[in-house]
Amino acid sequence: MSDLEFTIDWTDAGAIAGPELAATYASLGITVRDSVVTRVFDERSKTVRDTICVSLYPLAEWLAFNWWFLSHEVESPLKAGDAEFDARHALDAAGEGYAFPRLTAVSQGDLVNLAWRSGRKQWTRVKFLEEGETWIRKETFLERCGWLIDRVGERLAESGIQDSPLQTEWAAIQAADEEETAFCRAAGGLGWDPYAPDDENRAAVLELGQALEGLDPEEAIAAIDPKNPGPVSRAIRDAVIHARRNSLSLERLADLCRA
Repeated sequence: MSDLEFTIDWTDAGAIAGPELAATYASLGITVRDSVVTRVFDERSKTVRDTICVSLYPLAEWLAFNWWFLSHEVESPLKAGDAEFDARHALDAAGEGYAFPRLTAVSQGDLVNLAWRSGRKQWTRVKFLEEGETWIRKETFLERCGWLIDRVGERLAESGIQDSPLQTEWAAIQAADEEETAFCRAAGGLGWDPYAPDDENRAAVLELGQALEGLDPEEAIAAIDPKNPGPVSRAIRDAVIHARRNSLSLERLADLCRA
């Protein structure tokens, strides 16, 4: 079993309005290792079950629209208590009135921190029972999320639905070339929508990307205040340029590292 698993059982939507919502109504199970994140107590039937009945379109759309944040935005003191950061990383923000579990995902290097909490979302009749926290490989996390988006996209196509916001966004992500991907990673890491930056933010991202060319930008980006990126961005750029001009031999240091 994968560290993260989604199970989908498509079911009749009944009288649900909205073609995307109706076409993707399903019984959804989410497991993280040995924990069933979707285990709930149903207050109406007084029973415990391991799946929730929801439309998967809002979940898949949320995953796609937050793809660059989920894969590259790290937690930092600058974002502590930021409601917008929380909305980009907490699965229950998917909305549309459905009760999704309080599962948060935040990247850090090659890993993703997953944390899930028990409790009942306002206006719903189910209470999530499981709590836990763990780290899984980012590659696994993105692969499983991509799998879910693909299944929802296939379901929409089978129902004759084309060019929905989800399908358009996911196609753009998959079609991104190397240069665009680098830009999206940097913008997403700062918490900016890569597809809707203003001119000032775009210039800041491009400037930072040029300074960090060939390096992993996540650690640098984590230190930048997204509301005022200029000062730290320029300081990082100048430090990198200065370091690259250093002509001192580091062979002794390299020998020490190998030892």
